[in-house]
Amino acid sequence: WEGFFNQTGNANYNQEFEGDLISNLPLAAAMGNHDSSAAGVGGMASHYLWDSDVAGVPVCYAFDYGAARMIILNLENAYSRDNVAARVAQLQFLTKEVKEAKSKGKWTIVGYHKALYSGANHMDDADVIFNRGYWAPKFAELDVDVVLQGHDHVFSRGFITKTGYK
Repeated sequence: WEGFFNQTGNANYNQEFEGDLISNLPLAAAMGNHDSSAAGVGGMASHYLWDSDVAGVPVCYAFDYGAARMIILNLENAYSRDNVAARVAQLQFLTKEVKEAKSKGKWTIVGYHKALYSGANHMDDADVIFNRGYWAPKFAELDVDVVLQGHDHVFSRGFITKTGYK
């Protein structure tokens, strides 16, 4: 985190950019597995100072960006698989945000850290299997337009049905 937040422009990425990256580029962060201990304190929560939109679930929020509604969830174990109340609260938040965005004709983009579908080595982790079975059908039922995920450092693209399959 320190390297990222203190990073100045990098000639390998953009020779024209000379500013402070965090202050000059749009960014939507999701809590990841390295941030989840102590609710992110010492990790991302020490750098991002915002209120979560879901009580008891850190780093869960939404905002409009142009024609899209960005909805960031926290699917780390303590807030999804291992905590029914946190999972249900996030589903209620997601449902409300998607319905409101759709009523305004906005695209719905959901982001979180650990991918439900991946061609990499985490596709059969217990938390991924659980979250895939729970969240994939919810995204399909709500007609979420795009889901962005990370963790595995691979790029994948696909279309999933209501039952969670291609």
